[in-house]
Amino acid sequence: MRGFLDLGMHTEALTLAREFLRRDPLETSAFNAALDGLLVSEDRLTRWTRLVESAYARLPKRARRQAKSAIFNFYYSIREFEKAASFIPKRLSEPTAVLDVAFAIDTLVYLNRLKEARVWVRRVTRRENHSVDSWEGGVLLSRVAEFYAEVCDFEQAIRLLEPLRTHRGVAESAILGIVELRVAQGLRAIQEGLTALREMNASPDLDLAVMDSRR
Repeated sequence: MRGFLDLGMHTEALTLAREFLRRDPLETSAFNAALDGLLVSEDRLTRWTRLVESAYARLPKRARRQAKSAIFNFYYSIREFEKAASFIPKRLSEPTAVLDVAFAIDTLVYLNRLKEARVWVRRVTRRENHSVDSWEGGVLLSRVAEFYAEVCDFEQAIRLLEPLRTHRGVAESAILGIVELRVAQGLRAIQEGLTALREMNASPDLDLAVMDSRR
């Protein structure tokens, strides 16, 4: 499978993926390889859902644990976030892939499960071994920034996005994100100012009013 993908032979990779997913019995390595091929080569992933789910169901229970990352990435990629959430790792351990962490945060934010997302964000910020310069590290940092934007901590989100303006993987989304956050900050300042004015008009300072009338 990896040989086909490295050579850009996507049609052959998809044919092999279908063959792997139809195996019975099915090995975890074949299932993971099939989904790797699908995620790289297929633009219409949703049409593979039934075959992928059927293949996953045929895996032995122990083997399913080894395929959790693959099925999680599949559901995330087809935006089936409710299904994806059930495959989010329980804890952040050394073997956990950086993209799995990024997608976990993004999934939880999308589902508005912000308390759970915050737990993952805190775990990530305590780790020092993920490189922002790598493609995966940039994706992870952008997802952490999206969390802070969702909880209206715009300054923290902008600080996280600033180093990504030249990142080869997420530069465009980072720049657009910074612009949107600056606009959101401006709108919030306007709203807060108008609210303050309304409160002042609703509860005028009588002493000042008397002083103004004597002038």
